[in-house]
Amino acid sequence: MTLSARSLPRTPGTLTTAVPRYPARLGRWLAAWWRGIISRRGRSAALRAQLGFEQRERLLAVCAGPAGGHALAASDRALYHRGDGAGWSRRGWERVSTVDWEPAGRRLVITSMDGASLDGTVYVRAVVPLRERGHLPEIALERITHTRLGSWEVTLPGGHAMVVAARRRPVSDELLWFVFPAGSNPSLSGGERRAQVERAVSRLAAELGLARQPAGQVIGLHQ
Repeated sequence: MTLSARSLPRTPGTLTTAVPRYPARLGRWLAAWWRGIISRRGRSAALRAQLGFEQRERLLAVCAGPAGGHALAASDRALYHRGDGAGWSRRGWERVSTVDWEPAGRRLVITSMDGASLDGTVYVRAVVPLRERGHLPEIALERITHTRLGSWEVTLPGGHAMVVAARRRPVSDELLWFVFPAGSNPSLSGGERRAQVERAVSRLAAELGLARQPAGQVIGLHQ
């Protein structure tokens, strides 16, 4: 029998196993990929420590500023952004109203609610320039929607109409009640106004079957 250069003698009943050979560049790519994972994990841990994350708080997204470096971070509980200085500002999702992207200025505009008098809840506006839009607006919309329970119009004694919006704080489920005047501002004294709104919010919570925890806050009652 004549054997060709491409054939090998084989004993009946035996199998020939081919050993794959990976190119060296694939090995280098895998090593670089693993080093990238380790590096990203290290940066994420450093950022979490810098922001003072709470226990089990999850980092969802990080955005860079125009010159590089972290300018904004979103977690499952709050939105963090750099202020005018080098420090970070934190706003819980239960206080964030809107997060909008302005493509012309390549910046993110964050509007959040803060306590004020019943002449109107104060809206705080922060502008954060970013290198790129990313998915932050979509993440913010999901997190904001998750905290909203609803808004209702209630009438105080004397016929003064108020809008009450309920927001739930992530993880703790603490309720925050934001109060807005509907129409003309109520002409009530501070103490009387506070008592009437507190009673109205308590009645609304009872009607909705929502517990009015002692720690629950009515935002908009600060004098």
